[in-house]
Amino acid sequence: MALDEELAEGHGALGLLRLLDDWDWEAADAETGRAIELAPSNPYVYWQRGVFLAMQAVAMNRFRSISMQSRLILTRLLQSPR
Repeated sequence: MALDEELAEGHGALGLLRLLDDWDWEAADAETGRAIELAPSNPYVYWQRGVFLAMQAVAMNRFRSISMQSRLILTRLLQSPR
């Protein structure tokens, strides 16, 4: 990246690094999006973006399921006889 700011694959790789190493979702989104802007006909940058989006979807589904479990536990606790 320091050598060529216009290298799409570099932005995609940096995006995955930000995601997998730093857990910086915003930076990963920005970098993988930038990779597609720079090389919209390059399938590899779409793969990199897809990895980001897939992990984002998994994280959101886990968050939703955890939230639902928490709600169910709280509801059961409040309804249980004392």
